[in-house]
Amino acid sequence: ASEAQAAISAEDLEFNAALTSRVPGAKERSIDALPDDVVRHVLSMLDGEALSQAQATCRRWRGFVSHAALWKSLCIANWRALDSDAALWRMLCRSTAPEILENFDSRWKLGYPIISKLPSWRVRLQKTGRFICNLVAHQVSGRALVGGSMPETLVVERRFNVLHLETFVLPESAVLYYEPATVADEAGFEEFIEYLTKRTRAGLALDEQRRFIFIPPCEYASANLGYDGTALLGIVQTAYPPLVA
Repeated sequence: ASEAQAAISAEDLEFNAALTSRVPGAKERSIDALPDDVVRHVLSMLDGEALSQAQATCRRWRGFVSHAALWKSLCIANWRALDSDAALWRMLCRSTAPEILENFDSRWKLGYPIISKLPSWRVRLQKTGRFICNLVAHQVSGRALVGGSMPETLVVERRFNVLHLETFVLPESAVLYYEPATVADEAGFEEFIEYLTKRTRAGLALDEQRRFIFIPPCEYASANLGYDGTALLGIVQTAYPPLVA
């Protein structure tokens, strides 16, 4: 395959050279002659894989692709909190990609290959009988979720003291990072975090096979999950062992 690609590239170069020498103005009409604003617009419409390929187009395009803004827009398209939560970056990268933290100005391009592979789901969060907000749940570590999915709705039916997390959370459980799905969901999201924090409680929702634990900012999140920010984290695991209040 590499030999075929090399042959195609060589043929393209030969054709372009011949075209440039025989057709007046051909060089000026080549892709390298496109105005800067057109190039930026084209690149802004590409995904990460296509952007990486675009770097090989020419030296000028490679310079455009290196701009952080392009990679930032890809990263925050489905994960807005990456733009404002430095603690999230530390949790994501401290053990798996410390070089990103060491080159934080380049985090968008360096981090995109990691971020783009992490699964996420949109979830409706409720207390019993009351809507709280819509969430986006991003898995940051741990085992893949059973069935690769989350319930469409999670109902927080119980709460328990965060001190019990040390006992209840099983090794290798899936760890989630929650953020409000839209700006309209932010108020309900913040109220829920405040509710849990003031009572030093974690929230609990269940389906037939799994336990969904909602963890507000607390010592457990910092010491065990590597997150020292103000967002809501989650744990997903099979519904064993039983919880006590």
